[in-house]
Amino acid sequence: MKGNESLSTVNQTSNRSTADQTSSALGLLCRDLSWLIGIHVAIVAMLALASAMSVFAPFDNGDLRVAVAFTVFLAPGWWLALRFCPAGSGVDTRYAVAAIVSFVIHVWIAWPSSRIGLSFDAYYATFALIGLCAAFDRTRQVRKIGLPRYRISRSQLALNAAMLFFICAAYRVPHSNDIAQFLMQQIDMTAARNFSPSPIGMTAFDIDAPMPRWDTNAYHVWFSLLADVTRLPVEGLVKRWATVPMAVVSLLMLCLFVKRFVGKRTPDWIVVLAIVGPATLWFRSYNAYVYGMRVTNNFCLDKDFAMFWLIPAWLWFLHRALQANERSSWIMLVLLAPLCIAIHPMTPVYLCLLTPFVVAAASSFSRQSFIRSVCGAGLAFLMFLYVFTSGGAQAFHQEIESIISHDVATISTSGQSVHHWIGHYAAVESAGAELDTTDWSNGTFRLKPKLLWTGSALASLFLATALTCGIFLFDSLQRARWRVLAASITTLVILLALFALSGIALTARPHLYRGVERLHWFAFLPAIVAVACCIRAACHLIQKHVAAKTVQRIALACLIAHFCDQAWHIGRAQPTLLSRVPMLHSVFDFYAQHQLATCNAELARFDIKDGPLTARPSYLRGNDRVLILASQHRTPYWELRQAVWWPELYGEANALAVFGDQFLDNWQAYYDAVDWLANPNVDRWITYNKVTVIVDSRAGAENYVQSFAKRLGRKAIPIAEDSWRIEN
Repeated sequence: MKGNESLSTVNQTSNRSTADQTSSALGLLCRDLSWLIGIHVAIVAMLALASAMSVFAPFDNGDLRVAVAFTVFLAPGWWLALRFCPAGSGVDTRYAVAAIVSFVIHVWIAWPSSRIGLSFDAYYATFALIGLCAAFDRTRQVRKIGLPRYRISRSQLALNAAMLFFICAAYRVPHSNDIAQFLMQQIDMTAARNFSPSPIGMTAFDIDAPMPRWDTNAYHVWFSLLADVTRLPVEGLVKRWATVPMAVVSLLMLCLFVKRFVGKRTPDWIVVLAIVGPATLWFRSYNAYVYGMRVTNNFCLDKDFAMFWLIPAWLWFLHRALQANERSSWIMLVLLAPLCIAIHPMTPVYLCLLTPFVVAAASSFSRQSFIRSVCGAGLAFLMFLYVFTSGGAQAFHQEIESIISHDVATISTSGQSVHHWIGHYAAVESAGAELDTTDWSNGTFRLKPKLLWTGSALASLFLATALTCGIFLFDSLQRARWRVLAASITTLVILLALFALSGIALTARPHLYRGVERLHWFAFLPAIVAVACCIRAACHLIQKHVAAKTVQRIALACLIAHFCDQAWHIGRAQPTLLSRVPMLHSVFDFYAQHQLATCNAELARFDIKDGPLTARPSYLRGNDRVLILASQHRTPYWELRQAVWWPELYGEANALAVFGDQFLDNWQAYYDAVDWLANPNVDRWITYNKVTVIVDSRAGAENYVQSFAKRLGRKAIPIAEDSWRIEN
């Protein structure tokens, strides 16, 4: 009896010990997560403040849903981040690396899932399992070495708060150039709840396979997952609710990248000034191919997220691998490879062009350094070969030129306007398209040289490199500083060579210009580093005559005031104070001219009450055949699923490759209908396709639809504000 009591006591003690250990482990994990939660609470609070002073979207529970989902998504990365952080890293570095690790986990689940068509539920289960493993690993780590202690100075806290206020105002409803390119696919994957690339749009041409470009959907599907979890519209996520969190992680990674090359002791205000200066201080000409426009665009777009988050992250690890030969950095370079090749086809190209910059800045004259440099460059080149040989990047560009040439030949006789974005007509000399990036000169198709000095970032690369060289010669000859300068000069040589050789390449193969015209983007990152290096060198020179603390306090106060001015006027859709100062310009002064109307139009396209998928229109029948001529005020997702045509040039080029030149007859009939021509070919084509619903949101569309129905002896019955049913 006593033995049984003793055994029971031992079991109770063991159970209490196990429970205490479990409770202790959970407590450690929660304490470790407190910084991550605190960061997101600060973002939400600042977003609420910026929204309260803004004339745009108010703060709502959609922001809270995204914040909670983003915290859960970053939790595994947060627990594993310290294994990939440099020794002595601060909380900002850990947060940036946490985002990297979490997206690596995501892509290693999503990329294979898109090939085998796994469901969202399988993704959630796998992600949760990895999260549990990360939590277990972090618990063991904390028990051995304890929790890290982070300290943030008052000046750093003030700068972070001001920059966060600026981000919440500037990226709340950002200028979303090209954000709608993958929107239909994202909505369709949300509806299907699986990772298979959607053929939506292509089904209008009786093609059941998605375009090759859509196979690289690992980043885009993340927003479909976010919509599925938060029950928010996909369009609302990529245009409103997810824009600020993505901007925070992107700009933070950009700051770490710049600081890595300029020096760890570089004051944060110098790094931040170098990043925002070309966009909000010395901004110059506006077009879609300059730094100021791209860095203020929507980071929910694949190419901007790749340019300002993924590429800096990969180069940051490459620099660490070359300098210190860290095993964790080499592992992360390999783990990031699927995301580099599955986000945007230009990403590996930029990595190849930027690898010499990193090698020049990090390598030394030794055999081991040379081997490491070859390994890093080889990995970038292998990613480029994969993208190039897979065919997605250059797919159907020759067919695009065939369609554009056909359109130019047709409008030259009919007098109609072009039917696609004017930039697509640049390769056809007779079209006379005037672009900011390319031009025809005496039969030679080339990049415009003025891009080198009219864009604020590229112009800063030349100027900052020259000034830094002069200051170094005057001030000191430290080897570390000269390495960064040599890296900038290496970038300049590559950049000038690209412009010099562009005439040969583009004249021989004009259809390649869509990639060549944005090759100069690779120089954006070295340009920021050069500007930061120049500012630091100038401050070092000034501090010989003025106290260093005085210089930093004045500069920090001015930068904080600048952020507050920008944030306030952006939120009010008004020109900033800089608009009254000669020689100083902000890209947001340009946006203020039409920002309010544009943003209100974008916000009107979705509603938080819709959920991840808008309800099917009540007027749309299962056997309807829909002709979409124009849809400017809403996203016709349900109509596109039953459409007879998809007015997307890349989709049309894919169809041309499948059906041959006979497809151009259908193409012409559709765009004659778009131009509201009373053409017998249009009537025959619409009748052949058994069109029952016409969608056209343009003013005066009803007159055309009624006249068309009258020609066919039918009736056009209004069924929605921009839709008509054609009945006998």
